[in-house]
Amino acid sequence: MPILYIAGPYSAPTKQQRDANIAAAREAALQAWDAGWTAICPHLNTARFDDYLDLPNERYIAGDLEIIHRLDPARGDALYMLPGWQESNGAQLEFRRAFVRRLPIHWGTMPVCEGLPE
Repeated sequence: MPILYIAGPYSAPTKQQRDANIAAAREAALQAWDAGWTAICPHLNTARFDDYLDLPNERYIAGDLEIIHRLDPARGDALYMLPGWQESNGAQLEFRRAFVRRLPIHWGTMPVCEGLPE
């Protein structure tokens, strides 16, 4: 099954806003699974880790970019950009990496996966 990577803002001025960003990404991941994708949602992979680890944000971004580097456009893997991604430095980097890799990039309505198993 093709993979849909969910990209969008994570960091925010308050924990409540950060948690709202995580919730928005979770909703998109649920929609992606429902539409037939294998969803990768970095927001959920490291949700609230910043409450427990004192790692620079760049470390998380480097890991996220590595995941995008491993996606395969020939398999139908793609990115889904959440609203507000333009204001997120990390999401902008994710967008650029996907663009260079020639991965399809979606925003707006959740795309239906064309590669569903029979």
